[in-house]
Amino acid sequence: MQFNSEAGLDIVKNIIVS
Repeated sequence: MQFNSEAGLDIVKNIIVS
C-alpha cells in the first residue's frame, strides 16, 4: 500500500513528535 510521500512523512513526523 503506497501513500503520498508528503502525507506519509507528515504522519510519521506526527507520530515521532507525539
